[in-house]
Amino acid sequence: MHKRLLTVSILFISIFILGACSSDKEPISPNDTFLAPATASLDLQKSKTFVQRSNTNEGEIVIQGQAGAAFQTAKIKFTNRVGGQSTDWQNLNVDVANKQFSGKYKLIGGGYYAQIQLIADGKVVTDGLLPTTINVGEVFAVIGHSLAEGQEPYVILDYDRTWCQIKLWPIPGANPGFWGRVAEYTKKNLNVPVLIYNTGQGGTTSIQWGKSAYGEPFENKIYDWKIRYPYARFEQSLLADMSKTGLRAILVVHGENDYNESENDIIYFTRRYIQKTRDLIKQPNLPFLIALSNAGQDTPDQIKVRRAQKRILQEIDNTFEGANLQAIKDGGMRWDGVHYNFAALEIAAIQWKEVLTPLFFQVSKPFTPAN
Repeated sequence: MHKRLLTVSILFISIFILGACSSDKEPISPNDTFLAPATASLDLQKSKTFVQRSNTNEGEIVIQGQAGAAFQTAKIKFTNRVGGQSTDWQNLNVDVANKQFSGKYKLIGGGYYAQIQLIADGKVVTDGLLPTTINVGEVFAVIGHSLAEGQEPYVILDYDRTWCQIKLWPIPGANPGFWGRVAEYTKKNLNVPVLIYNTGQGGTTSIQWGKSAYGEPFENKIYDWKIRYPYARFEQSLLADMSKTGLRAILVVHGENDYNESENDIIYFTRRYIQKTRDLIKQPNLPFLIALSNAGQDTPDQIKVRRAQKRILQEIDNTFEGANLQAIKDGGMRWDGVHYNFAALEIAAIQWKEVLTPLFFQVSKPFTPAN
């Protein structure tokens, strides 16, 4: 994902818009006074505003910003909107000479708005909400083919955009598939924000992901093994973004493109991209959820894929059974025999909801990077 410096004036209108986004609670108290003779900005390249919560339901966010006018002291407080626990005012570190402020804060799992005050000569010169939500919740990434990536026009766009974030490839046509609905279900079940990196890549197989992870050759008209695609593209997001937010688990959707592969190869190369991912972020126990993904027909190639997926769960440590996508049969649900229509997208989201249970979140150990 490309990052950018977001500069937004903290004005009264910012307060109104951000407060109105929440359907869970009343807006921030109208008794608060909001001044705006100065401007402030939030550097999203250095701040961490969405982090994976620990199994003790907390996480540390990082705030870094710069003001447009001089100030001597600064403070911040967090008001919860989804789960979480509001805080009192806390001090920010300040660099007076460069008009900068920063701080690290441990928060209970939940979604927040952050209010900041900058003080000069004993007077508040800026008082407003930061122009981004603050999130301590659940983070997932996706490995898979076109069923994971999403195929227009069959896309679910009706989900809570404030507290369910789907990060897409920065390319035309990238879409959330059914992951927005999965995030919505998870948010409602756990009462925390959810972030999903939709890093699926259409036209890929388990073997191509496993080979490209290590730069091994294969034939494909879409992906160039010499630059280690498709895995290298996922790796870039893993190191640039996921390594900072943390991860609960990787959600895997492979199978339909594996019909022509051998059972042992499916297992072997799945093991290889799992190992590569864990090695890159030094997380040997990072959970992977393996979807049972095939058209559910009793043909030899699909039975073989089902056997391979079951064996992965038995033979590769810290893998969990993912969504039962083989329950989505052809005959109207897969518009071309493979890809999902709108009704199938809804079923796929429900199938993921069924495996992302409270028990899974208790027994899985997330990756929560140090700041």
